[in-house]
Amino acid sequence: MNLLEKFIKLKPPVFEGSTDPLVVDKWKEDIDKIFMAMRCTQVQRQQLVVFQLYGEARKWWNNASIGLNLDTLTYIQFCERLDTRYFPATVRDKKIIEFAEVAQNRGELVDDYPDRYIRLSRFAMFMIPDEEKSSRKFERGLGDHIRSKVVSYCFPNIPASC
Repeated sequence: MNLLEKFIKLKPPVFEGSTDPLVVDKWKEDIDKIFMAMRCTQVQRQQLVVFQLYGEARKWWNNASIGLNLDTLTYIQFCERLDTRYFPATVRDKKIIEFAEVAQNRGELVDDYPDRYIRLSRFAMFMIPDEEKSSRKFERGLGDHIRSKVVSYCFPNIPASC
């Protein structure tokens, strides 16, 4: 079985373009999971991922790839171009600020805050270089009404603690 057949057999998601940069981020995350299992080169990854572009995203890539050597272009280089189009630096910066200010909202369910914290942390890993710093930031974001009750019992690391 050739590489493309193996890739397709793993049911990779398609990308049609989106105005929501989080859709792009999720798509890349799902594709990366498949690539980790396949253990293919960076150039092979680029060639395979392009196969999953449809609609507006396919039109974008047809134009964006003009003049590029697709036999040497890596997946990382592809992703840089994809991010420039669908996940611009201004939006990434907003996500970093959002993570810097993340906190449990009054009346928010306890389960909703960790989900939001984890989702946003992906955009600001430089702010939490280890589990200890991540845990302390998470704890500082807990609502006053709950922080004192749980900090002494939970969260030695995020998210697997409680």
